[in-house]
Amino acid sequence: MSLKTTLVTSSETFTESLMDDIVGNGKGGMVWRGPHAGGIKFLSTWLPSWCQDTAMSINQGLKELAQDIDGTKKE
Repeated sequence: MSLKTTLVTSSETFTESLMDDIVGNGKGGMVWRGPHAGGIKFLSTWLPSWCQDTAMSINQGLKELAQDIDGTKKE
């Protein structure tokens, strides 16, 4: 597994470095990128998946999207 911290770069530079990690070195496996990669990697080994899903969906507008799809959106 690759654990790297990525600084703010252009999308093209980020894509090139990510592609190099995925297909360029032949290692395969998970790629951990970003400023919080270490913490997330650590927590993902200890937290149950339902807890991770809940944490990642907070304040993402999923409740509003579901209401809009169901036609129950309050306006």
